[in-house]
Amino acid sequence: MKKAKIKLQFPWLFYIVLAYAALMLIVLSERAGIRFTNAAKTSSYLDPASITLETADLPLTTLLLYDSTQPESTAQREQWHTILQEMDVGYAEQDVAQTPLAPLQGYDKAIVTFPELDVIGGEMDLMTQWVKEGGGVLFSATLADCSTLRGIGHRIGIYDSSYESTATEKIAVDGFMVGGNRSYAVPDPFESSLRVQLTEEATAHIMSAEDNPNPILWQTPYGEGRFVVVNLGFLEKSVRGIYAAAYSLLGDACVYPVINSATFYIDDFPSPVPGGNGAFVQRDYQRDIASFYTNVWWPDMQTMTKTYGARYTAVIIENYEDETTAPFARQTDVDRFHFFGKSVLLDGGELGYHGYNHQPLVLESFDYRGEENYAKWPDTATMQAAVTELRDFCAEAFPTVKLSVYVPPSNILSAEGRAVLAQSLPDLCGVASLYFSTGVGYGQEFTVAQDGIVEMPRIVSGCELTDYMWLAAFSELNFHYLASHFLHPDDLLDPDRGAEQGWPVLKEKLKEYVAYVAQNTPQLRMQVGSEEAGAVQRYCYAQVRSETTADAITVNIGNFFDEAYCFVRLNEGVPGAVQGGTLEPIADGLYLLHATQAQVKIERGAA
Repeated sequence: MKKAKIKLQFPWLFYIVLAYAALMLIVLSERAGIRFTNAAKTSSYLDPASITLETADLPLTTLLLYDSTQPESTAQREQWHTILQEMDVGYAEQDVAQTPLAPLQGYDKAIVTFPELDVIGGEMDLMTQWVKEGGGVLFSATLADCSTLRGIGHRIGIYDSSYESTATEKIAVDGFMVGGNRSYAVPDPFESSLRVQLTEEATAHIMSAEDNPNPILWQTPYGEGRFVVVNLGFLEKSVRGIYAAAYSLLGDACVYPVINSATFYIDDFPSPVPGGNGAFVQRDYQRDIASFYTNVWWPDMQTMTKTYGARYTAVIIENYEDETTAPFARQTDVDRFHFFGKSVLLDGGELGYHGYNHQPLVLESFDYRGEENYAKWPDTATMQAAVTELRDFCAEAFPTVKLSVYVPPSNILSAEGRAVLAQSLPDLCGVASLYFSTGVGYGQEFTVAQDGIVEMPRIVSGCELTDYMWLAAFSELNFHYLASHFLHPDDLLDPDRGAEQGWPVLKEKLKEYVAYVAQNTPQLRMQVGSEEAGAVQRYCYAQVRSETTADAITVNIGNFFDEAYCFVRLNEGVPGAVQGGTLEPIADGLYLLHATQAQVKIERGAA
């Protein structure tokens, strides 16, 4: 007897089920570790071997005036070197304590870094006449009471003054800066500002936030030119952005390069379950540390990526042992590494290197100065063996993922350790440590080292930002157009890092910062570490020159590869049509230029 043939009544359903099954297999295979790679690059790292850079002198547009006998002036001079170099401003400098003020003709702008103006009192009329004819002068130090200041007060915008110093505890910034229209506390305030009242012609952009506000930064037109005065009283790394913004107010327009990047690092992640006091976790969640990280902390961190677009660069610690003697044992408990690592990648994040263990790469000769109690390494060969073990462990755990960013344990890295990294990690493109070096920390500027590896410091850290960090974060948005933050999962276990407040409180404080970045800078690119490295390369290599006429601003970018970003400040008029890029407003009179060609032309419209 023949078997009856079964006729499918809904043959199309079979194909739908088959398609879903195939899709499920793809998803399962990817979650099993197949095809995982680090995030797609929106600003790819440039191979140093393929780069040929052109160098050319910048036109000398600015005269930096300092007085070697006034300590504040010499301190400001060093900061202005960095600010002007990173803004691609060609400048000359003069010590007015040694020679009379040089003629200002031939310059567009001048920066006066000393408080006591009597040192140039005899030439002040020549300076103000030069401003009247179209020059721009920035007084960057709080001015001291002297006959010269009293003589020019009205010209630079001072209507009246008690000539007494006052402490500025908080500043209120208007909308002329990114992150403006809000207040920022000044850490460790002292009597650093001159109490003044301004003329009607002056425009104050920053005031002290108090019942009787005092002007902190203002500009005043004078003839065809203008004066800008900063009355803050200190210039250090954490407020460079305020002074860069003050400089940009000189002249009709100002163009300078920026990085345009926001990065969020998680140190010690993935890693074994960290040690530490889980009492606060148990108090709030009745869970052990491992369960808390998996079921509470990490889902909350992921929510921030979905809400604000942040993407994490998670740097791996293989173990927490103190061993600094070879051979180095392989970590065998890898389930947590796989789970968290794949989750980071699925969310568009990136994995990087942190350490075989949490011992900084320093030799026996390194002096911790009593600040740390970490072990040291006997020689560079042993350090290299440990770094190689970390590299091989990561390659085994994530065979299709290329790791290319390194974060030093505890942000400590010796010169010998830095050399070991370049030798042991052939794919390394960036080292991310500290912008504000403290003690023995590895401090950095945004630069490309001679070996081609990018130095890309992190600006702020932790869940609870201090007043200093908030001010620095604001400053860097206006200097490099950059945000860079890091935290450790075990912040929640350490009372010194706020653990006693509990994760529900710390989470909201962290959200406040992430929301601040996302909401104040919608054009800021949310990047991972290797993308940031590419962005810093383009920023460092670019040589930006601009020419302003009555009709247009022409921007020429040397060492242009595929894109570049610049701030464009327009103090007169508004922009018109743009050729060679796009222009977006980001603050009052401030625009973000995305250059897609080496030359950009911005037509000038009427005010």
